[in-house]
This record gives sequence, C-alpha cells and structure tokens, in this order.
Amino acid sequence: METPKQHVREIFAFIWLLPGYWLVTYGQDQVDPGRAGILLMFEVVIGVISAYLLANEIISIREFIGAIFVMSAPLIEIYSVSPSKS
Repeated sequence: METPKQHVREIFAFIWLLPGYWLVTYGQDQVDPGRAGILLMFEVVIGVISAYLLANEIISIREFIGAIFVMSAPLIEIYSVSPSKS
C-alpha cells in the first residue's frame, strides 16, 4: 500500500528532477567539452546542498571545502590564459 509521502516523491521527481536532468544534457551540446565537464562537476555541489535541505544531513568541513574546490574550477577555467597556437 502506497503512502502519501511516496506520491509526493514521485511528483517531486517529475516536476523537479527530470526537467533539470534534461536541461543539463541539453546544455552539454551547447558548450565545448572542457567546459561541459566542469559544469557537470556542479552535480557534487547540488548533491551536498540537496542532502542538507531535503534529508537534514550535516555538512562537514570536508564537504564544504570540496564544494568550494568544485565551484572554483570554472573560475580557473574561464580566467586562465590559454597559450596562443602558432
């Protein structure tokens, strides 16, 4: 027998998770492969935030530092000077 909470989870999956996944996979084709890989690393950060908000998990300093590293990678990619091709 299904409980009302199971229905809420299914509705949440269809309204929030599936369109989000579609946007991520669609966006991969719109940018170069290097930047697509960096953008996909944000899944780790979103997972940590979702665990905190939805499951009341406690974010440790190790997870927080890891999220900072993941968020800093795109900035390094964008602002790094690439060597000119001769």
